[in-house]
Amino acid sequence: MRHLVLAENPRKIVALPLLIALCAVMILLAAGVQAHAATLSVVNTNDSGPGSLRQAMIDANVAGGTNAIDFAIPGAGIQSINLLSPLPSIANGLFIDGYSQAGSAAPTATNPATILIDLNGQGGGGSGLEFGMGSNGSRVRGLAIHGFAQNGVAIDVVINGVQIDGNIIGLNAAGDSDGNGASGVYANVATNVVVGGPAYANRNVISGNSSAGVMISGGSSNTVSGNFIGTDVTGTSSMGNATGIFLDGTDGATIGGNTAQARNLVAGSAGDGITLNTTTNTTISGNYVGLNAAGNEALPNGDSGIFLEGVSEHNTIGGNSATLGNVISGNHARGILIESSFNNVYGNLIGLDATGEVDRGNDTNGSGRQQHRRSGSWTGERHIRERRQRCDHKRRLRQLGAVQPGRSQRFRLRARRQHVRGSVAPRRRAEPGRGGRLHPDRAPASRQEFRGGLQRRRQRHQRKRHLRGADRHQQ
Repeated sequence: MRHLVLAENPRKIVALPLLIALCAVMILLAAGVQAHAATLSVVNTNDSGPGSLRQAMIDANVAGGTNAIDFAIPGAGIQSINLLSPLPSIANGLFIDGYSQAGSAAPTATNPATILIDLNGQGGGGSGLEFGMGSNGSRVRGLAIHGFAQNGVAIDVVINGVQIDGNIIGLNAAGDSDGNGASGVYANVATNVVVGGPAYANRNVISGNSSAGVMISGGSSNTVSGNFIGTDVTGTSSMGNATGIFLDGTDGATIGGNTAQARNLVAGSAGDGITLNTTTNTTISGNYVGLNAAGNEALPNGDSGIFLEGVSEHNTIGGNSATLGNVISGNHARGILIESSFNNVYGNLIGLDATGEVDRGNDTNGSGRQQHRRSGSWTGERHIRERRQRCDHKRRLRQLGAVQPGRSQRFRLRARRQHVRGSVAPRRRAEPGRGGRLHPDRAPASRQEFRGGLQRRRQRHQRKRHLRGADRHQQ
C-alpha cells in the first residue's frame, strides 16, 4: 500500500517539512513581506567606527541578504551626522529607518514630519546615499539629506523596486535650505522606483537642490507621488529647485495620482515645474503646479508649469474625473507647453485656484478664465496650429469685408462659405465684375473686387423684390 512505501523511505518524510517551509517562504516573498536577515543599530553621530551609520552600512553589505538599520542615538532633538567622506554604496536590500529614532514622526495631512536624523554632506563630497547593483527592494525613510556635492539620493544602476519616502532632501532637519549640488533624487535606468507614495506618511520634501528635485533618466514604470517639491516643509513658501521633476527618456511613469495623498506639490522652481523629455506613456494627474499646498495662492515656477519637450508622445496630462485633473496656475510662462503630437490634455484647471473660482493666471498661454478648462483630447502642436489657422481665417474674412460690425451671423456664414473657404457643392464662388454670375474656379483677389461683386448682387436682389412688389400691387 502507498503508506507502507512511505514508511520504507524515511528520507521522504524528513524532506516533507523542508518543502513546506520553502513554500511558506515563497508565499511571504510573493506577498511583499521582507524578512530582514539582520537589524543593525546606529548609536552615535560619529563619521565612522563602531555604532556609526557608516559601520552599519559596511556590515549590512558584508552580511548579504536584506537587512535593516535603525537609530537609537542617546539624547533629545536633532542628531546631525557630519560626514567627512562619501558613505559606501548600498550593495544589498536595505531598509534605513530614520523614524526609529525616539521622538521622530512621519508627516500627516496637516503636520510636517519630525525628522531627527540629519545627514550633513558639507564635508563628505559625492552623493548622500547611493544604491548599487544588488540593492533591489531597498527603502529609505525618515532622514534629512543635504549639503552633498552631487545628488542627495542616487540610483545609478539597473535595479528594481527602491522606495524613497518620508525624507527631507535639500533642506536640513530644521527646514533650512542647504541644497545638494545636483538633484535631490536621481534614478538612472531603474524600474519601479517610488519617490513618495500613496499615503501622507510617505511625503518627501525635496527642495533647494541645484538641479532637479527629482530626475529620472531611462527606465520604466517609476512613480513620483505625494511629495512637496520646491517648497518648505509646510508647502506655503518657495524653496525651489532648478527644475521640479525632470523625466528624460523614460516610459510608463506616473506623476501624482487620484487622491489628495498622492498629489505632488511642484512649485518655486527656477525653470519648469515638470519636464518630460523624449518620454512616453506617462501620466501626470492630480498635482498642484505653481500653487501652495492649499491650492489658493501662487508659488510660481519660473518657466512653464508642464513642458513636454522633444519627441514626448502618448502622454496624458489630467484625466476624466475631477480627482485626476491638475491645477496648473501662477507660473511665470505657460501653463502647459507641448512640442510633440499624440498627447492628451483634459480635465485640468489652468490659471485658476483649486476651487476653480479665483484667478491665479499663468503669465502667458494657458492663463486666466478664458482658457482655464480644456476637455477632450489635445494633440500638442497640432492643436496649436489649428487654432492659429482659425485665427488667420477670421483675419482674412475681415480683410475681405465678410465680417463687419452689425452684420448678421447668417450673412457671415454665407459669405465665408462662398468666398473664402471654397465651394460647398452645389454652391460656387461668385466672380465679381460679371453681373454677379457664378464662376467655379476662383475667389475674389482683393477687398475691392469682393465688394464690387457683392454690391451688384444686392442691386439684382433689390430689383427682383421691386418687381415682385409691383406685380402684387397690380393684382
